[in-house]
Amino acid sequence: FGSMLIFGTNDMVVLRSEGIEQIKNFDVLWRYFAAFGYAAVALTTVSALAFLLSVFAENSIGPIIATMSIVIVFTILSEMNIPIYDETIKPYLFTSHMVAWKGFFYVKANAEGTTINGSIENLPAVLRSLGILIVYIFVFLGAAIWVFRKKDILT
Repeated sequence: FGSMLIFGTNDMVVLRSEGIEQIKNFDVLWRYFAAFGYAAVALTTVSALAFLLSVFAENSIGPIIATMSIVIVFTILSEMNIPIYDETIKPYLFTSHMVAWKGFFYVKANAEGTTINGSIENLPAVLRSLGILIVYIFVFLGAAIWVFRKKDILT
């Protein structure tokens, strides 16, 4: 809410490669809440990965460095534009789905180019990415719990 004090509550301009879109001021707040909720799920995926890696380590810094390294490498890989790679590996990297929060700010437009209030351009893709991140969370946490239960904690 501090930004509303600084910048006010006017319309929001979204710059895209296809052009400029304007979202009306009454249509912005829910998009921010949705994007923040999506980002929370994306960061929970990273923390679930760190939790999984911490099961295998005996110190505290190793899983932190490993998690950040994995996120950085996967982010670089998910931003590469290689045709065969885009169809085979990229859809399975969780970092490819972490940036889908931007979809909440891409609105549909009618034939005249006027934005349609309350619309999301590609909602199925955003929800699909959200579902994939949730699956990763359950896989990472499930694997961590399974490994921890099998682990000999006396050594």
